[in-house]
Amino acid sequence: MDEIWPFVFPTVKVVLLGYLIGSIPSGVFWSRVFKDKSGIKRDVRQRGSKSTGATNIGRSHGLWAFLLVMFLDGLKGLISVFGAAILFHQDFLLWVAGFSAVAGHFKSSWLFVLDKWFWKIKGLVKGGKGMSTTAGVLVALTAYNQLPIVVFGILFICWLLILGIFRYMSVASISAAVLFPILMRWPYDQSWIKLIVSVVLSGALISAHVPNIRRLWKGIEPKFTLTKMTQENLPTVGFAIQPIEMGIVRRYFEKKVEHRGRIIRGIVNIASDNLIKKGLRIKRNFFYSDVIVQSKIGKRARIKLYVVPWTPEQLIRKPRVGLRKVVAVCQLAAQGGCKLVGLGAYTAIVGSGGQEVANRFGDNLAITTGNTLTVVAAIKATLKAVKLMGKIPEELTLVVVGKDGSIGKVIISTMSPIFQTVIPIGRDDDIRLVKKGDVVISASSTETAIINPEDLKIGAIVCDVARPRDVAAEVRKDRKDVLVIDGGMIRIPGTVIFPSLTGLEPSLIWGCLGETVLLALEERWENYSLGKELELKKVLEMENLAEKHGFVVDTLRSFEKPITIKEINRIKVNIELTKATKSLS
Repeated sequence: MDEIWPFVFPTVKVVLLGYLIGSIPSGVFWSRVFKDKSGIKRDVRQRGSKSTGATNIGRSHGLWAFLLVMFLDGLKGLISVFGAAILFHQDFLLWVAGFSAVAGHFKSSWLFVLDKWFWKIKGLVKGGKGMSTTAGVLVALTAYNQLPIVVFGILFICWLLILGIFRYMSVASISAAVLFPILMRWPYDQSWIKLIVSVVLSGALISAHVPNIRRLWKGIEPKFTLTKMTQENLPTVGFAIQPIEMGIVRRYFEKKVEHRGRIIRGIVNIASDNLIKKGLRIKRNFFYSDVIVQSKIGKRARIKLYVVPWTPEQLIRKPRVGLRKVVAVCQLAAQGGCKLVGLGAYTAIVGSGGQEVANRFGDNLAITTGNTLTVVAAIKATLKAVKLMGKIPEELTLVVVGKDGSIGKVIISTMSPIFQTVIPIGRDDDIRLVKKGDVVISASSTETAIINPEDLKIGAIVCDVARPRDVAAEVRKDRKDVLVIDGGMIRIPGTVIFPSLTGLEPSLIWGCLGETVLLALEERWENYSLGKELELKKVLEMENLAEKHGFVVDTLRSFEKPITIKEINRIKVNIELTKATKSLS
């Protein structure tokens, strides 16, 4: 027994020393003392991966914060080993001190005390992944000849190479952790205590990265880039898009393979639509691009576009699987730092108009379908078209297709006082009722066109809000006496270039995307347009916000092409000619 106590007491002291030093939460202190890139102070555990480590602090506070916190975390491991070496003269205690420091970084005792007694917060993580602290420990052990310098060099080069090739900090860290005990056993046959500590430390580091492994498996692990750490920290929202028209999808793939050689380009050119759809079906959701929007009052926001690679037809045929795809793309956006996600096209329809998606996330992520601003844009475009055609709303009959949807319902209630008569049409009603309308606003949720050339009255004005379109392309070709306009389109300030897969022209966006942008500019992280009912007060609010930030309906478009005054006059002439021809016949 007398021989054991001299061994136990130093070990206990070294464990406590290493653990308490390793527990110092440098990342949390930094985030609470210094402002982030957006100018606010907030606990780093409420951001990104919620880790206290250098990578997470770098995303919110920038490159210098990343480097300094990484240095401070490494210093904890260094001081722990140096302290054990100064106080005691037993080699194995240096390894114990190093492991204790890393354990303290995993679960900080200081954060348990501070969270409970001073900051009064619950449910936040208490530490980081431990790689910087482990690096400090290995440097100190190498300095005291406890670790062959070749082992340290191989580990560092392996970590650096894998990070450079794959751009995932977690993959590089896990690879180095797996390699560490292997190098300790071969070719350097170390003592059993060193081998045990290296194995346990490796297992602990890998277990700390389990959440990263899950994200890697799902394909949603963010890559490590120094450029993102130097980016301006703007309010960030995500927006889910999907391939609506095969023409846009083909142009996207053609651009992707334009430098891949003649054979690959030829395969893409001859591939059938069905083959492309099958290829899309097995593709995972992915981040596509991001753009920065600035309003007329100077506010800026970052919009990240994420793709759900399923066509509307595929979402309709498998709604539950489609719902899982939409939930997964929202998770991907959340991992990318988005606080709110807008659902475009059919991603807004599956799951009860976004309600089920919002229920899955609760307070962790805000969801909107963007339908409120879509209504505002559709109404403004319709009234503008009526005025250009020289007609008076009070003398006209309005037909609203899609009376059971959220957009159709609020358009009916808003436009009823303006038009002489309003005829609502639902899924079970006869589509031929459209022919009674002088003005038609169509916002159904069908996967194919439902309004054909023969369904429309002479001189009708049609606002097509739906995506995919409700109005068949043949209407534009065969009915020269009818004005068809694209509803729900908004122009934003400045020149903003959107990527090709969206099919959008510079600075022209869908109303659903516009609403997501406006909520970002206002930093309103709340569920907005959800379910089958839209609130009239929100319609008025969104109209005011659009005016405040310079979002306007300034030009009319038909099948993605601008409508000129010359075309309006031509349609007026064709109306008179068609009426005259009909009266003669």
